[in-house]
Amino acid sequence: PCLYGDALTMCFCVAGGIKCFSCVTGDSLSCLKTEECPTMDRCYSLVKGCLPSVDCAQGPVGACCEGDLCNLGNATGSSFILLLLSTAALYFL
Repeated sequence: PCLYGDALTMCFCVAGGIKCFSCVTGDSLSCLKTEECPTMDRCYSLVKGCLPSVDCAQGPVGACCEGDLCNLGNATGSSFILLLLSTAALYFL
């Protein structure tokens, strides 16, 4: 069974289909725990966990990916924007 919470408390699942990294806090170092989710088909990386693909398209969940343990890295959203801004600043200085 999966228990769902808000964006900071992901789902927790036992046995099954896709395997994802999971954590309860925003601390990337605590996100090395794995979980198997029998009824889910995507991993996500706002924090970390599993969810169905329909939720990737409908809500702000960060970065979704497909495949076992694909959500190891950090979500790219804010870090990508920061990289672009710092590169632009160096270019114009």
